[in-house]
Amino acid sequence: MKKRDVNNRLMMLFTQHRKRLWALAYSVTRDYHLAEDTLQETSIAILNASEKFDESRPFLPWALGITRNQSLKTVRKHAKQAKPMSSETLTILQDKLINYVEDGEERFKALKDCLSELSSENRRVMAMKYFDKKSADEISSEIKRSETATFSLLQRLRFTLAKCVKAKMGRLAHE
Repeated sequence: MKKRDVNNRLMMLFTQHRKRLWALAYSVTRDYHLAEDTLQETSIAILNASEKFDESRPFLPWALGITRNQSLKTVRKHAKQAKPMSSETLTILQDKLINYVEDGEERFKALKDCLSELSSENRRVMAMKYFDKKSADEISSEIKRSETATFSLLQRLRFTLAKCVKAKMGRLAHE
């Protein structure tokens, strides 16, 4: 793959995981502006290290390592502003961020599976509410039910989905 293509892919992944990278930078620097500066330095460091990126491995742990190093550099550079944390705490935080992402991906897959188990009419109602951002009043007009009945339906569907996701997540944890 060409260097430009790799760099574009890395920046796409960086943007996708920006919130988690920023959370680590902020946790280390404990200052909003220093975290922002650190994230800019991290994006440059990621591009500079593009040859070292192994596309067969996950991006996030690699990027978190770079963010961690950049954050520590920032702390050393701005010792009076930053309040450093121990290496052990930093390692725990980095691991938690990785697990958080993995849990989120599993939860999303479980939700997708649960949605597919709903009837087509109920999927349509959920799509109107969450994708089309329609109010219960607008949905009730389309499905020809009272607004109260639509509210009840939405509540039942949310409960059903939450229960289904919880069950699927429980099964995934035991596999």
